[in-house]
Amino acid sequence: MSNTSRRLFALAAAFTLFPLVLSGCGGASPEASSGAVADKFVAVSGKFGEEPKLGTGSGTGPQQPWNERVVYEGDGVTIEKDFFVVFDYKVQTWSGEVVASSYGLGNHAIGVPLVGEKLPQPWAEALIGKKVGSRLEVVFSAEKAAEIEKQSTEEGKADSETAPEHQKDSAKSDNTAPNSPSPEKTTSSPTGQENPKTADEALVYVIDIRGAGNLKSVSALQEDNSQIVQANYDKLPKGMKISGSISQKPQIELSSDFPAIDRPQVVMLWQGKGATLQPTDFPLVRISSRSYVDNAWSPEISTWDEDIAYPTLSPVTNSEVFLGVPVGSRMLQLLPAEPATQGGPAQPAQIIVYDVVGAVNSAR
Repeated sequence: MSNTSRRLFALAAAFTLFPLVLSGCGGASPEASSGAVADKFVAVSGKFGEEPKLGTGSGTGPQQPWNERVVYEGDGVTIEKDFFVVFDYKVQTWSGEVVASSYGLGNHAIGVPLVGEKLPQPWAEALIGKKVGSRLEVVFSAEKAAEIEKQSTEEGKADSETAPEHQKDSAKSDNTAPNSPSPEKTTSSPTGQENPKTADEALVYVIDIRGAGNLKSVSALQEDNSQIVQANYDKLPKGMKISGSISQKPQIELSSDFPAIDRPQVVMLWQGKGATLQPTDFPLVRISSRSYVDNAWSPEISTWDEDIAYPTLSPVTNSEVFLGVPVGSRMLQLLPAEPATQGGPAQPAQIIVYDVVGAVNSAR
């Protein structure tokens, strides 16, 4: 994935105004265990939300390409296509070698969008139809695991070279969590990290679904749920006009001689009435932007045109411009150009409008 794509916003949005800040489950962690089934599943033990203990496989391993089961069923919302899902996972081989685990990584779970004609990985399909608060076990045969790894490596390389247009926009701050999956490149590990050689063995995935949000919902962006901050509109830079109500795609209008941005600024245009974003929330936003390229402002691009929202690639703790912002808000961010660094190319000046449609909480 390109440096620019890595900084943009990847996916997802929300339910209604108040249920939009979601965590997987509350209270004491329930026991989420199940016994082994020969040639299908290994034994899984431990409480939901805590790193599970997995047994070793019995028999020669599954011949069926894909087996899945619900080890423990939660009572949260049912996940559908076009949802953003926050989860923890553990992956091991059929013989018991641990391949990857997210449970000990940082203070928040990771997320993946179930977006597009093709889901980021076959294991993501297992999430659809399941409830938040559930623990799943998904097992791929050795042949299927090798096929997934080869296919995802090839597709990740191709997709990183042809990132969607909205992901070429950039928020200019590195919002990438070290272990966040990317829609452009996800291997057979949910983190998008390459797995060690496992082609000769089946792979076992155990996934705890902590939270989810509907990517298509814009119910938070209604005039009843937000208050226009007219005084801030009146103070916009000369030659700039932001039009459109909170329930509509914003129009970023600039005079022909509007200069490049020379200092960073964040302006609240509509103040939402929803829950305020917390450090472990993934903000869910619709984004509209214009960039200053070759001494001229580019045409506006917007995820409103895709009729979908996207979350930041990591929680608010790494995207502090959103800290304390209420759901239902519209914010304007002005960003000056940045020179190339060792970590990436130069970035143009940008004007970005964020419409905050919700959040999914990732706290453990």
